[in-house]
Amino acid sequence: MHDISSYFASSRGHKDQQPNIDLANQLVKNATKSDIVQLLNFCICGTKTQKSDAIKVIYELAKLQEDLLIPHIYTLIKSLEKADNRMIWGILQALSTLTDAAPEIIIKNLNEILAAADRSSVIAKDNMMAILTKLSTQKRFADFLMPVILQRLEHSAPNQFPTYAQLVEKIIDEKNKNAFIDIIIQRQKSIALPAKQKRLNKILQKLGY
Repeated sequence: MHDISSYFASSRGHKDQQPNIDLANQLVKNATKSDIVQLLNFCICGTKTQKSDAIKVIYELAKLQEDLLIPHIYTLIKSLEKADNRMIWGILQALSTLTDAAPEIIIKNLNEILAAADRSSVIAKDNMMAILTKLSTQKRFADFLMPVILQRLEHSAPNQFPTYAQLVEKIIDEKNKNAFIDIIIQRQKSIALPAKQKRLNKILQKLGY
């Protein structure tokens, strides 16, 4: 593609994301290295609208054919440093999808990724928790990551807490189970909605509490 931005939703006068989704599907079929580099360049140096279009294409592409983006993970991570909220959560969404395929790269750059999530939106923090729990399914990372995961769970927003607890419940080990239970019991006091309380009670029941 000569100028990949001509396929962006904004370039085509669309307010919806369908052209960006279509572009991701098209790239799966015939992307060149130049196309992916162009996308990344628009993420870093484009206008605000171009950045938004480009990151949408990237995280859709990550879901469709992750090997197209694996060689460029370092570029995505580096771009977090100067990214705004929209770009941070979009990049983290892509990184979450790519975590299982490139866990060593993610863990090596975890501090930078955590810092970006912490200065961004709820969606960014959602993606960050997904990244952490995916990484912790690998035994070599679990001992290091579990305290990080529990600390972030303990201090998460009330609205997000039940969702995060459900993620953690899938990967919690026997060593950290009691600490996990204690966090749920303590945080239940700040959860007002009955539906969310029910979700937490189900987790406690599964854990034998």
